[in-house]
Amino acid sequence: MKTKEIINAYNIIKDIKVNSLSEDAALAIWKDVKVFRPIVEEYDKSIEEAKKSLQDDKLKEMNQRAQEYNKYAEEHKGEPMTPDMYKELNEINSYFSEVNAKLTKYIDELQNAEADVEVQKVDDVEMLKALKESGRNFGDMEMVGILTK
Repeated sequence: MKTKEIINAYNIIKDIKVNSLSEDAALAIWKDVKVFRPIVEEYDKSIEEAKKSLQDDKLKEMNQRAQEYNKYAEEHKGEPMTPDMYKELNEINSYFSEVNAKLTKYIDELQNAEADVEVQKVDDVEMLKALKESGRNFGDMEMVGILTK
């Protein structure tokens, strides 16, 4: 099962109301939450660490340059851009595009990683009842489809 499927299902089932469900269905959902939680927490931790690792002196410098550029552009609104302004804007945009691409690639790899978990299947009627009771919709039912039988 892919990590992104686990994250999507976890974010829905962790808060659903199980009052009207059979004990077996409620217990299965609780077990799935319990199994999914460490995977989601590790994913969140990895994303935070990746973001922190990108926050180096170069990022600070480029943020400062972007702020200065934006301030200058605001003060000179309506004036044509100079070649130096185009060059500065291109350098800033290129840097942030590269950083964003690295982070996006890393996140995609994390989300598409396979996780070996054993899920407790819940009858689809029981799951639908819990989702409806919790104000969820059919899109959510699709997200938790990995947990239904």
